Amino acid sequence: MCIRDRNLAFSQENQILKDSLFSKNLNEERILDVFIPGKEMAGSRSQFEVIYLLDGEWNFEKTKFVHNFARSENFIPPAIIVGVRNTYIDGQNQRDRDFVPENGADAFISFLKQELIPFIEKKYPANGERTLYGHSSGGLFVGYAFLNHTDLFDAFMATDPAFWYRNRAMITLASEKLPQMNGHHKSFWMAGITTTAADMGIIAMDSVFKVHAPKELHWESQTYPNETHNSVQLKGIYDGLKFIYEGYDSTGITFHPMNGIVVKGNPFKVACFSNNPNIRYTTDGSEPTASSPKFEREITLTGPADLKVSSFYTRGKNEAITTGEFKSGKILKAIKEPQNLQPGGLDYSYYEGEWDELPEFSKLKVKASGRLDENFDFDKFPRKINFGCVFSGYLKIEKEGYYIFSVQSDDGAKVFFNGQLILNNDGLHGIENPKTFILPLEVGFYPVKIEYFQKMGGYGLSVMYVRPGENAPIQVPLELQYSGSK
Repeated sequence: MCIRDRNLAFSQENQILKDSLFSKNLNEERILDVFIPGKEMAGSRSQFEVIYLLDGEWNFEKTKFVHNFARSENFIPPAIIVGVRNTYIDGQNQRDRDFVPENGADAFISFLKQELIPFIEKKYPANGERTLYGHSSGGLFVGYAFLNHTDLFDAFMATDPAFWYRNRAMITLASEKLPQMNGHHKSFWMAGITTTAADMGIIAMDSVFKVHAPKELHWESQTYPNETHNSVQLKGIYDGLKFIYEGYDSTGITFHPMNGIVVKGNPFKVACFSNNPNIRYTTDGSEPTASSPKFEREITLTGPADLKVSSFYTRGKNEAITTGEFKSGKILKAIKEPQNLQPGGLDYSYYEGEWDELPEFSKLKVKASGRLDENFDFDKFPRKINFGCVFSGYLKIEKEGYYIFSVQSDDGAKVFFNGQLILNNDGLHGIENPKTFILPLEVGFYPVKIEYFQKMGGYGLSVMYVRPGENAPIQVPLELQYSGSK
């Protein structure tokens, strides 16, 4: 028998729960829909931001769908979603009572601040960050909450908000409140329909923000053609989530070379591959901060470094930190040119077996052997799965300087240079971003070995290098690959 406690359930799979609490401020029971990310979505996270939805009975399912899709594309982090359902009295929806300032918005604010938020953050794995979303009259309330209770939420999202209400009083309030918001690092997103944006007051509100919004405020307004009052929600929620998490990245920044051996006083370049405009780095092993040097497309390092790189988004630093270790060394010496070398490709040995990682090929029986020349093709092997290869021989270097070697493989591969393991891409996986390693080389010959295995599915192996003074990786020319076979 297995007894599954509630916290374990939260950590293993997505949860969709019904909940409720009695509000003393509103003197009524409020019904909630709650989504909690599971382990696959959450990764290593144990606590989450909370997205609070007004009109929960209408907005919960669509927001959950959009959130999960945006999360699957790594645009946003996982979040708890709380849909706050409306109250109905004698069949009449009380949303205007709760959302309209003159009717009862202050009481609803008190409910959120004093009751709902503490209830959610005590009961569920919340991290204290909050977003508020509303549509139409709910969007009017979002504007009201933003202007009067700015610190209650970190981000505010409104679609087709009714800023026309009461002779556009919310727009007048914004012109008074926005200049007083210096120092508030918040996000505000509003979206509407192109043909009715002026009537809804969105165009006028946009103009007020352009004049009065403090520089710390991360804000934007967007209008969409060919939408209706209700359909604009899907695009608005999707783009709004992407906007308030602009710059979010859970995978880490990619840069090349990733590791290597470098000569002190002999500069080398590291290139960054990301569209994030706010990437910071350190070279002493400490974690980057917002005040660390900015990593542009390329930086120059002058010697050994323990490089750490992290990106920042509107809420702060991304969790993922990419590291690169560049150890101090000397220019690698070439070996004396071996006798009986044959240019035009390395030797290969072919093996058969079922592995999840590279085996000790020296203990296995060779099934076939030959040359890695212009006629080599994996498709010519007897098997398309459960096989391995060892490629060995010599590489001729014709120009002294830094060389960046790379490997991509499906499944695992390792690259040895001068008897040293420089690239390790072992294990079961598809073709991923290349692993790279920088080496300072002199002119001459160097022994090389590449180990590779394929288990199931697709297969592939690519070993390339970037030569001194060049930027693009190329396949190592066959005429510079030498076989030791007679």
